[in-house]
Amino acid sequence: MGAFIQQSQAVCDVCGGQGKTIKPSDRCGTCKGQKVVKKNKRLEVKIEKGMKDGDHVVFEHEAHEEPGATTGNVIIQIRQKKHPQFVRRGNDLLMEKNLNLVDALGGFSFKVTHLDGRELCVESNPKGKIIKPGDQKVIPGEGMPKSGRSSAKGDLYVKFNVQFPDMHILSSTEMKKLDKLGTRKTEVSAEERKTAESVVLVDVAARHHKEESEFQEQPKPRREKRTAEQEHTTQCAQM
Repeated sequence: MGAFIQQSQAVCDVCGGQGKTIKPSDRCGTCKGQKVVKKNKRLEVKIEKGMKDGDHVVFEHEAHEEPGATTGNVIIQIRQKKHPQFVRRGNDLLMEKNLNLVDALGGFSFKVTHLDGRELCVESNPKGKIIKPGDQKVIPGEGMPKSGRSSAKGDLYVKFNVQFPDMHILSSTEMKKLDKLGTRKTEVSAEERKTAESVVLVDVAARHHKEESEFQEQPKPRREKRTAEQEHTTQCAQM
């Protein structure tokens, strides 16, 4: 097997491919001749109302700087945390509510603490309408803010789980309540109603019919929220 000679090119480990060198005594004391320095820069990231999971906030020309190259962008991707009570579906919210059989048959009211801290007193409507397992009702305008629309919001959907008595046998107390459906006991007290907003459940089909005639605007671009701290390189000011 014969020997052979191969030629190849490699970056000079002395000048770094620049074609020239700088005496150690003449090098910049800040960047040590590297032309870039590392520093921390604080970016304020603004999360606008209605932003969704996966949305981006872009900071133009805030990435690493390199001599002779265009500085890139810093892109922040929004990740939405799960909530113990509400599930988001676009601009709408969904929650589940457990009802006992008596309330499902005779009507009910309950209190909900919304994402913004407001308390809602939710009333069944009409009071004598029976709620079946899996039924859904909607509270108009109590969903998520619609991006690009200052006051518009989605809806809050409530899915009901009707809890039947153990062994499918009503207790004597429950039987008495069924006999007195006209004097039902609500879950929200008069005292609690003083600090809660009263809202009424409506049929989902009726709500969807109304929305068919509404104009849906396109969301506007959004920029900036929260506080992010970034380490990046910038060109040395002393070069």
